[in-house]
Amino acid sequence: MAHERDVSCTGKRWWFSYAEAKREASRLRRTGHTGMRAYRCRYCPHAHIGGRPGHASYLRQTRTGPVPLHQYIQERSA
Repeated sequence: MAHERDVSCTGKRWWFSYAEAKREASRLRRTGHTGMRAYRCRYCPHAHIGGRPGHASYLRQTRTGPVPLHQYIQERSA
C-alpha cells in the first residue's frame, strides 16, 4: 500500500512556484485532462499537479508509459 507521501510527491514532476504549476494545470484542462489541479506539496518545497484529493490514480509517467506507483518506487529502489 502506498503512503500519502508517495501518492502526493514521489515521481511527479515539480514546479518551483505554485503559479507555474497552476498555469500548467490550466493548460492540461484545456487539452482534455479534466480534474487536474496545482497544489503545494507538504512533503517537498515545490508544487505538483494532480487530480482531486482522494482520487489518486497511483500511476506515474515514465519514458515507456504509465506504470503503477508501487512498481515505480520498486524500480527506483533497486
